[in-house]
Amino acid sequence: MLGEISGDLARAIQENIESVNKKNINARSPPRSSTSLPAVFVYSPRFTFEDSGIGGEGTEIKDDKKESFNGDGVRTSFELEGKPQRPLLRVEAPSGQVQMENVDYRMDYAKGSINFRSAPPKGKNNVSVKYNSAAGAGKTKQVHLTVVCNVDVWAGNEKQRDDITVDVISAVSLSQEKLANEGKQVKPVEGVDLYGDAGLPDKVCAKRLVYQVEANLEVKIPAPRIERVDVRQLPPK
Repeated sequence: MLGEISGDLARAIQENIESVNKKNINARSPPRSSTSLPAVFVYSPRFTFEDSGIGGEGTEIKDDKKESFNGDGVRTSFELEGKPQRPLLRVEAPSGQVQMENVDYRMDYAKGSINFRSAPPKGKNNVSVKYNSAAGAGKTKQVHLTVVCNVDVWAGNEKQRDDITVDVISAVSLSQEKLANEGKQVKPVEGVDLYGDAGLPDKVCAKRLVYQVEANLEVKIPAPRIERVDVRQLPPK
């Protein structure tokens, strides 16, 4: 995500500026040695992050799966390709005839196998099992990122530096709406001159534009699988 934000800003400048060769607009930190001028470098020196939303609990997600089998009138056990969550959503054998767990069939959640009390009749894809996949189920939570992005403008003289800086500001402004539609809010913060004590190569005039970019990072938390339930009788008090 952090590299993506720097890359998006660099591409925004490339698409909306004519005063700098596109090959000289890079999503990386400036080099310590001389380079082809003029040039623009976009990078993130720091960022902060925090849970987004009330309590940071996230939103539950489910991954429905459906598998079908051919009944042959003899076979009673069928192996699922995926690992289902408890309970199964719907079992039909044959199609349209709903089967009840622990009455018409038993499900081994650890092995992913369903075992019918009576063999389903012969037919093509007439045994269907719908379930929530353990692999895809879980929760998503949002982590809010506030990323500081530096845009360093390098040129061979002060006038060229200042002119390109204005072009870069315009280029980013033209892309703010597009980036906002992609979930990235770009806000200008400040601009400063850079001098030799900032590690610039000789004969390089530079300015730094500082932007703040806010975005949400979606994190998926897998749901734990319940494969076995033990019921024990407590001793009398």
